[in-house]
Amino acid sequence: DIFGGRGTLLGTFLGVLLLSSLREALVLLHVAAFWQNVVTGGIVLLGVLLSAETRSRKINLQESASA
Repeated sequence: DIFGGRGTLLGTFLGVLLLSSLREALVLLHVAAFWQNVVTGGIVLLGVLLSAETRSRKINLQESASA
């Protein structure tokens, strides 16, 4: 989470494994370096957006539970 969330060693390892496997697959498929970067950046962006959405839902649930 870019707002000071928590991460785990396992989550970091799985993220690195996913991105490096994806990069290797794109190399084997002879995808141009530009598109490799676009795909990798898209995956990272998707992860950040999902994290922000999850954080937002948690906050909304906590606010509605305390009201």
